[in-house]
Amino acid sequence: MSNIRHRLLLVLCIFLVGQVPELVLAENLSETSSIYSGVHVDQVKESESDIEIKGIDSIGSILEDRIEPDDATIRQTALNVVIDYPGDNTIEKVSAIFEYLRDGWVYIRDPRGKDYFNYANQSLIIGDKAGHIAAGDSDDFAILMSSLVESIGGTTRIILARNNTTGGHAYSEVYLGQLGAPDNQIEEIINWLKQKYNTDRIYTHIDSDTKDVWLNLDWSADERGNSHPGGPFFLGDSHYIIVPRENFAKTKLNLPENLTYYRPT
Repeated sequence: MSNIRHRLLLVLCIFLVGQVPELVLAENLSETSSIYSGVHVDQVKESESDIEIKGIDSIGSILEDRIEPDDATIRQTALNVVIDYPGDNTIEKVSAIFEYLRDGWVYIRDPRGKDYFNYANQSLIIGDKAGHIAAGDSDDFAILMSSLVESIGGTTRIILARNNTTGGHAYSEVYLGQLGAPDNQIEEIINWLKQKYNTDRIYTHIDSDTKDVWLNLDWSADERGNSHPGGPFFLGDSHYIIVPRENFAKTKLNLPENLTYYRPT
């Protein structure tokens, strides 16, 4: 059974250039967003009803079933993408997977009134037959992104979001680590991403209970028109978390082995 979090304790943080911000955690989930100590905090509101298709529990089970990190095609694809990047579970590997999908994805909308959820390898097969990497809509992109990252040892989750005006969306996130843990490299990874993608804003969610930090892997472009890991979040009115393989220990991300970007001291 898929694990669906109906009560979200999330904080959206924008890490700004040159600052080591005091992270402000959300207490009241119904409040509007505010600015505290250089950190933009977006309290995500709880909702009783989000996506009315087959029920949120059924959708969660379907999506989790379609995340296939153990599939041979998924594993081989991920290995081919990251093989030139040394190091264990590095942000560089995740970035390579993100760029691979971003550059080769063809968006295809589902039929009106229906939601189709491709198996991860199915999205690859559809794309390959047409001379592309993969194809589908946002939930298919999230499923394949999670599958590829999980297949090389990363920890991911999928967010189902609904905007009451524009409709639904899905995106994946990758686990960076836990704030305050002695071995975390969260700040260094944020700075690496800023320099690699020439941006002063990297978007993450922080769980206010555990202080786990999750990096956005949605395809949304930033204010410069660039799509990269840690890009802007989809603005949803309600959100649900789907956590695949939750019974396994989470694995944090690390800096690249051959570091060529600034690392704060």
